[in-house]
Amino acid sequence: GWRDEWCSMRAWGQDDEVGLAFERLRDSLARLPVRKSTYGFVHNDAHAWNLIFDPESESARSGGEPELTLIDFDVANYHFFLSDAANALYSIVMMGSGGGPEMGNPPAGFVEWAFGLFWEGYKRFLDPALGNLEPLDLFMQYRRCLLFMPFQEQTAMNPGWRDRWKGKILSEDARLFG
Repeated sequence: GWRDEWCSMRAWGQDDEVGLAFERLRDSLARLPVRKSTYGFVHNDAHAWNLIFDPESESARSGGEPELTLIDFDVANYHFFLSDAANALYSIVMMGSGGGPEMGNPPAGFVEWAFGLFWEGYKRFLDPALGNLEPLDLFMQYRRCLLFMPFQEQTAMNPGWRDRWKGKILSEDARLFG
């Protein structure tokens, strides 16, 4: 489950400030209610690079929607359903900004458009029955911290990238937890 994932990533982390932010985040997620409608088995890595789009699929040839297949279930586990939404949104923001060391801002309306498509498709198969998306910020921060850990070597070679990423983690930590 997500707690085991958190432990392995925290052990990987070498930055004390990010580690403390990740710990505050863990404590906050642990207080969320676990309900059948909000928690279960998730893909846990739903992003654009784990999708296969087939515009020539049988359904597309017969006038329906092209097929889209989600692949790479190696980190699937028990988590809050909203974590998949945060993973998708995080990758959409990264793609829209160019990702990596050259992160900028996505084009106007890109995030809303791309996430809207994801969310509508997601709800076709599972309506997480969330009255609001308030905890989405927590899951975005979870993904931000989680990915910071394995990218420490790459960011060490580009201190500007590392500083921007870490700065975003710390500013979100201050906003979320004071």
